[in-house]
Amino acid sequence: MEDLILGVDIGTSGCKIVAINSSGDILDSFTIPYETKTPYPGWVEQDPEEWFKAFIFATRTILEKLEKKSISLKSIKAIGIDGMMNSPVFLDKELKPLRPSILWLDQRSRTYIPLIKNLFKKYNIVPHLPVTPVVALAKILWVMKEEPRIWEKTFKVLMPKDYIRLKLTGSLTTDPSDASATLLFDGEKYQWANYLGDIFKVDIYKLPEIKSSSEVIGSITREAALITGLSEETHIVTGCSDGAADALAAGAIDSFDTLIRLGTSGALFMVFDKYVPDSNQRYFILAHAIQNKWLIHQMFPFGVPHKWFFETFYRQEMEIAKAMNVDPYEYIEQILLNIKNVEDLLFIPNARYVEDPSHFYGMFIGIRDKHTKSHLALALLQGIVFALMEAIEPISEKFKPNINSIKLIGGGSRSLLLRKIISTALKTIVMVPKYHDASIGAAILAGVGAQVFNSYKEAIDRIVKVEYEVQPEEKAYKKYIEMYRRYKEVKKKLLSLPEIEDIA
Repeated sequence: MEDLILGVDIGTSGCKIVAINSSGDILDSFTIPYETKTPYPGWVEQDPEEWFKAFIFATRTILEKLEKKSISLKSIKAIGIDGMMNSPVFLDKELKPLRPSILWLDQRSRTYIPLIKNLFKKYNIVPHLPVTPVVALAKILWVMKEEPRIWEKTFKVLMPKDYIRLKLTGSLTTDPSDASATLLFDGEKYQWANYLGDIFKVDIYKLPEIKSSSEVIGSITREAALITGLSEETHIVTGCSDGAADALAAGAIDSFDTLIRLGTSGALFMVFDKYVPDSNQRYFILAHAIQNKWLIHQMFPFGVPHKWFFETFYRQEMEIAKAMNVDPYEYIEQILLNIKNVEDLLFIPNARYVEDPSHFYGMFIGIRDKHTKSHLALALLQGIVFALMEAIEPISEKFKPNINSIKLIGGGSRSLLLRKIISTALKTIVMVPKYHDASIGAAILAGVGAQVFNSYKEAIDRIVKVEYEVQPEEKAYKKYIEMYRRYKEVKKKLLSLPEIEDIA
């Protein structure tokens, strides 16, 4: 009887659970959504109890599926949980939520950003992350000032995956990957920052103990076993953030292993063996799920401009594709494969800084009467890749990493055209995993923690399989390098121009 591990992802839109055996086979998975509420403009909240209800339903469903396959539930050795970052849950002494969780998307704490920046500057603290309303520090300050009674009653602040693990084991802990995303963490000391109380008046004792992501934190309580159908002997590991779980699920564990996620936004993660924040904030850094490893992190525009363009200019083609039960983007891509010679046409997806990730400010440069919407579409894809190259540039300049290959994940990874452009422009092999989800990364943590696998390498060798591999095209590489040079020159000039509002 093979050992089984379960991986659980507490995501923004729903809970996903995956079952994997010790051979690395994905046996089954199940996803259930939950409700997001926006009581006021810019506010984004979820009820933590809804996460746990979704977890119970997903778990019972996956157990039923396994039983139908004659798989013994006693073979489930461990569970790993990952979750969205910077979505704090405020608990009272009875360990019950005092208010809905304020999600990472929430913008209500925007007014506290200048205060945070000024205090960091005053005390000569270099933040290792962008100071925006996304970070938990800003959300905690908002609660402290705007809901002081809630903060006074707060016993512990947990992240989503920590709350689910609390419900299963009673443990009040978190891990370095989630902690490091909050701006409450000291990367040098690998612990909560000692300046929290002195500068921000945040009671550090309201934050949970930090433990290794793969450490077995306990077993399921009798009450949780009755509710979920799981055995009391099932081990639970600490778990990690969804970003770190993504990296694990793609097999990014060694120095300079690189992962690019093409989702609503573009994200770059590169594994590094040291904590090396950039004083000029040209890149950012987070703790990996693997102890004392780090993920250098950059964001770049992808999903928002991509979706806007194709839904605006290819609406008819997308409707035809849907009627044919064909992926709309793959259908349109067949048209774009025949488009040539757009070297004189550029798309700048980030011509101005936009704080809200659900919007973008882009420009097409060099449009002529010979251009069709297909030329614009190809230029848009190339411009997005140039923005990716721009994100990699400060990392390459500082570390000169030897990037032999890149793992590509997210919805955009399905695009053959994007895979080709990225591979050639970065002059590296691009690989797309056959199966990828943060829940797989969470399962890898469970397998390593419960010693189903002897190492991360063994787990990844068994579980992570490549579906597509693209080699760079040598002839086209020089063309992209020249286009990228022009892209940077044009963008520099655009950024020097006054805002339209300023002109008016």
